[in-house]
Amino acid sequence: MSISPILDASSAVIVHTLTASFALILGPFVFTPKRRGKLHKTLGYFWITSLFVAACSSFLIHEIRLAGPFSPIHILSVITLIGLARGFLYIRQGNVKGHERTMLSLYWLGALAAGIFTLLPGRIMNDVLFPTTPWMGYVVIAFGSVLITRFVLRQSRAAREHT
Repeated sequence: MSISPILDASSAVIVHTLTASFALILGPFVFTPKRRGKLHKTLGYFWITSLFVAACSSFLIHEIRLAGPFSPIHILSVITLIGLARGFLYIRQGNVKGHERTMLSLYWLGALAAGIFTLLPGRIMNDVLFPTTPWMGYVVIAFGSVLITRFVLRQSRAAREHT
């Protein structure tokens, strides 16, 4: 494993990679402390800021161009920005359940789903993590897809039970 593919990339890719990685790693620490506690709140602000910077910096990355300079991955950035605003508004309004669902969804669908796309062979993160076995990216994608599917199904079941 070598981080040289990241260091050789543009500054937008470096910022995006650092903030997205930080959000991915920080997520479990945000979701496990006692809710409404000081640690949860402090880590949450760092997590939100990291996701915000990662989403914004993605608009400066144009490796895959399917619609002008943008790709389907940029749709996840828009969804992330909307979700961050929504989750922040929910907690400000006292809607803890809405906040929790939104933030967990952002973590699973925003951070992890977007992360899975970065592991495709030929992408920078694949080169970093699997320099000699790029096909391993497909293995991680398959495993991640199962996790995300299970999360989405569990969320939809929980939403149906609450209505």
